[in-house]
Amino acid sequence: MNDNIDFGKYLSELRNRNNIETQRELADKSGLSTATISRIEAGLQKAKPEHLKKIAPYLKTPYEELMKAAGYLDEKNVDEEIKNSRLIKVMARAEELPDDKIKYVVNVVEGIIKAHEEEQNNTKK
Repeated sequence: MNDNIDFGKYLSELRNRNNIETQRELADKSGLSTATISRIEAGLQKAKPEHLKKIAPYLKTPYEELMKAAGYLDEKNVDEEIKNSRLIKVMARAEELPDDKIKYVVNVVEGIIKAHEEEQNNTKK
């Protein structure tokens, strides 16, 4: 089956689940044209990321979830991005600490990584 058709059905179900009875109503709320909503739901047009961004709040669905459903993101990559983002934010905050605290954080993180690597090596044997 066509991925656009599958996504279109999903979008229609979300719209109905959120008591948005017509495509026109979603179009009016989101600023998209009724024709665009209609083509997406019919599977005739692939939803663009900017379309998904506009409709997500009215469908009470996270933008990332719509992006995954539309085939723009794969779940593994999203989870990896979230993990990397958290790590970067934590390290940026750690850089504001005094030097002795930074050294402590680095030692703790390196110790955890080393213990994990040793654990992985032991399970391979």
